[in-house]
Amino acid sequence: MTTRVKVISLFGITAAIVAAVILSVMLWQEKEPDTFRIGAILSLTGRGAKYGKAAHNGIELAVAEINSNGGIQGLPVALVVEDSASESRNAISAYKKMLDVDGVRAVVGPMLSDEVLAVAPAANRRKVLIIAPAAGTDKISEAGPYVFRNRESAMLQSAEIAQLLLREPLPQRIAILYSTTANAVSYKDAFVHALGDERERVVLDESFAEGQQDFRTVIAKLKSVSASHVFVPGLAPEIARILLQAEEAGFRARWYATAGAFDQELLKIAGPAAEGLIFGVPSLNTSDPTSAASRLNKRLLETYKTEVDMCSANAYDAVLMLAMAADKAKASGRSLRDELESIKDFPGAGGTTTFINPGTVIKPITLMTVRDSEFATLN
Repeated sequence: MTTRVKVISLFGITAAIVAAVILSVMLWQEKEPDTFRIGAILSLTGRGAKYGKAAHNGIELAVAEINSNGGIQGLPVALVVEDSASESRNAISAYKKMLDVDGVRAVVGPMLSDEVLAVAPAANRRKVLIIAPAAGTDKISEAGPYVFRNRESAMLQSAEIAQLLLREPLPQRIAILYSTTANAVSYKDAFVHALGDERERVVLDESFAEGQQDFRTVIAKLKSVSASHVFVPGLAPEIARILLQAEEAGFRARWYATAGAFDQELLKIAGPAAEGLIFGVPSLNTSDPTSAASRLNKRLLETYKTEVDMCSANAYDAVLMLAMAADKAKASGRSLRDELESIKDFPGAGGTTTFINPGTVIKPITLMTVRDSEFATLN
């Protein structure tokens, strides 16, 4: 009986020691993480897949560059990627999983405006920042202290287009056709605001659904109000079908759009009907071989056989800015947020970036047009 009690006691002591060792290791791992984890919530499938895949390429190249230079706070960067499938509910679930399971310090993405606004309340509550590389809605500027984006707001592009349009000879009868997405609505609102006292020239203000195929009814409305200039905030497939169906209906006007038009799909669908379209895009300086955009473009071509665009450039810049802020902050949460917001004149691939507030940046805009069935800088 005595011997059995001793064996049981010895076993209990041994188990306790093992448990203590395991607990101490776990606590040590929490205090001394072996990687600096960054999350990426990307639209790798769904309607935003093209943008998410481009952003993923830029992020991976940025992580490789950071790790080759010693990582963040002396730790290698580990990237945790989740596909939102371009759906807000998935983006929310991905953010929660990244914090609760993966232990990320910051998140790049989501990609689409609706997704960013959906995740914003959780980001502000949990105090782990997100930085959106592609979302354009101006609502992000008021989404909270932990909601960043490094794409220019809709206000800047819309103001450029409005000023260009207002320099056109009179008379002008302006129509606005816009997608019902948060991004396009912001472009439309900013455009109307930029018109100022001249907004009385707007003779038609009409929305359309994302993915819509048939625009014959709205084109009939354009003809009925004799619109001379049409502004179309949206994505390339819808813009292209509007242009093509307007051409088929014999409707002629001066056409303007937003950065969503800057897609080869527009040229494929619209063909000659896209000729003369004018739109604004973020400035990517690839003419200078020493520029950040040119260097990134070379690496993208070598690694993925793709060229630099707004999404890959902004996502690349977002990771580099996070690394710079984290090295200064030496911690996550509020200190990382404060360091990121303090960045001014960051010489990124997506243009020189200055944060006015977390959701608002100042970046240069380039006006583009379709000339001889190709995209060209507007002279």
